[in-house]
Amino acid sequence: MSEAGVSEGARAAIPSPAQLWASTDAAVWGSVRESYTSAVTAVAARKGKGKAALPELDRWFATELPAKLRGDGPEITREDLMKLVDWKLARGTWRPQLQAYARGQAVGAVEAASRKALALLRDYAAPSSHEGTSAVPTAAPASTSRPASGVCGSAGAPGSDEHADSILQEALAALTELKGVGPATASALLSAASPRLAPYMGDEAMAAVLPPGRKVEYTVRAYKELASALRRKAEQLSSGGARWAAAGVEQCLWVAAVLHTEGGGSHAAAGKRGTAEADDGRKAGKRSRK
Repeated sequence: MSEAGVSEGARAAIPSPAQLWASTDAAVWGSVRESYTSAVTAVAARKGKGKAALPELDRWFATELPAKLRGDGPEITREDLMKLVDWKLARGTWRPQLQAYARGQAVGAVEAASRKALALLRDYAAPSSHEGTSAVPTAAPASTSRPASGVCGSAGAPGSDEHADSILQEALAALTELKGVGPATASALLSAASPRLAPYMGDEAMAAVLPPGRKVEYTVRAYKELASALRRKAEQLSSGGARWAAAGVEQCLWVAAVLHTEGGGSHAAAGKRGTAEADDGRKAGKRSRK
């Protein structure tokens, strides 16, 4: 058995992120999606500050946060932003500076920025009855939830890619006015609110989707390109009748990076191409000097 009790055989059966991205077989993707809880458990078992909190934070991200965002006039508080940053850092690389930026937000600033961004998403397309709902794998304990965005939403988002890009750009602009919040952190909130339209800007997805050798840049332009590619993949996977959302595609690429073992795994490779956490920190540092 390997970390967190995940068998080597089970890990070997998981394709690499690159192999998974090349596949259009919904059954293969579905098998990886079923391993999401195992990936969360594996990361939580690793040494490193904040990792052990991932299961609890992930349940909050998958269930409580989307439920809150379905209300009238949705917004998040500074405390919610701090928790969102904790989720992001537990899932990836620990960057305590981002926590400090979240704690230091001015009173009312997070509420105002999030209201503006979330209103844009709501105007684009009202959430379907599936968006934001959680699902519990039949083989898992009742306390363990599968990520909401992995199973919700119909194939594709209404409207053109150009319209979607415009909405995402405006929503990101509203959120990134907050000190220390870059496109990656902002995308986490957008993903919880609209998983069909806005996947999380994870390192693993960026590494898998971009052509080999291309420099990874955590910019609004790069995020729109990533989101468009993940939406197209979700449409392909949904053609057979299964429901896939762009955010669910990203989560599967993360699972593949965590659990695939060939060549030492792809998680380290994703880290070499750059990290969203580092990008947000550099962005905040530049802004603070202005």
